[in-house]
Amino acid sequence: MMTKRLCIGVFAGFFFIPLTAFLCSILLNELRLSRLEKYAASFLHPRDARHLRHSASVGNFAPASNQCAFAVADYWSAPMSKEEVLKFYELYIADSPEPRVRRFSVRFVDELDSLFMAIYSDVFRREHLEPLQNETLYITLADEGGYFPNLDIRCH
Repeated sequence: MMTKRLCIGVFAGFFFIPLTAFLCSILLNELRLSRLEKYAASFLHPRDARHLRHSASVGNFAPASNQCAFAVADYWSAPMSKEEVLKFYELYIADSPEPRVRRFSVRFVDELDSLFMAIYSDVFRREHLEPLQNETLYITLADEGGYFPNLDIRCH
């Protein structure tokens, strides 16, 4: 009887400990993504801008690496020129090569190159988003990277 309980306990331990570690990695990364979404939502946008689409993703966005990164993209259309859009967001734009630093950038859909699209394929999907006449279509991107992937399969 004792041997049977011991076998069941050992089996349960070998099954539940890795499962718990796996789930904790995923939940921790979802929490980090949620915080980044709150960061991205904290910015002001032009009054006349139309929000078209929101996308958030966890993954390994750096080719040839093994890290976990987070990206939040919002598609916008505004009756402004590209220069006016950049001027509006210039106080928010932050770029840093350091890991685990939140970055914010503005990208224009018609200027996205194929390498950028390949790296962020989970975040940017080439959808048929048409701006109105005399409007500029752009993306606000908040991203953060450089975290260990742990057991989250999305980061490998």
